[in-house]
Amino acid sequence: MAGEAVYSNALWAFAFCLGLGAVVGVLAGLLGIGGGLLVVPALVWLLPLAGIESQQVMHMALATSLASIVMTSGSSARNHYRLGNIDFALVKGLRPG
Repeated sequence: MAGEAVYSNALWAFAFCLGLGAVVGVLAGLLGIGGGLLVVPALVWLLPLAGIESQQVMHMALATSLASIVMTSGSSARNHYRLGNIDFALVKGLRPG
């Protein structure tokens, strides 16, 4: 009986995260807003339900959001480099900052 409850909660959490990802993706594409605007509050609400201690919830939510930003930014930078869209003279000027 307890195993069924855990499975049901995990399935519900997976469905929630899948729906949240779809909504964030659409809003980010249409409006140009960052996903953290929706992801961080959702994780702050969802992580305690997963048994995460309240002292760690905000840290984990922000770290998860920042990790997703690093991955998407790195992918975008690589693609812009491949397409030749980077002005390295400008990059050299920004280096001291």
